[in-house]
Amino acid sequence: MKYYVHNVPGRLRIKFSELKNDEIGLTRVIERLYKHDIIESATVNSRTGSVLIAYDPASVNHDVILDLLVNEGMIDLSDVICNDKYVKDMVYRTGTSLSKAIAGIFIDVVLEGTPLSLLSVFI
Repeated sequence: MKYYVHNVPGRLRIKFSELKNDEIGLTRVIERLYKHDIIESATVNSRTGSVLIAYDPASVNHDVILDLLVNEGMIDLSDVICNDKYVKDMVYRTGTSLSKAIAGIFIDVVLEGTPLSLLSVFI
């Protein structure tokens, strides 16, 4: 399972890829956090598999919350993707798709009107 984690002081968002459309699973996550009395509030978005946690940065930091989730067996830090990695992966995938589209257009234009133009359909 992959987890996307984004933090600004006082606010932590964790997206659980396997808990999309699973409100019960997401609710279990925040119930465990409330049990330890370290968060102010939490909301779930089952459509995205996301938990948004509000906490007091003067008394606790996001590492404490993540460690608690690790100890509760709710998250594996080796599968965490932070914001920088997430953005880099998205840019890479977008760039790859865009370069394939541009190459296809270029080949289509170059081969237009030739017997090889049929090949451009497969690129």
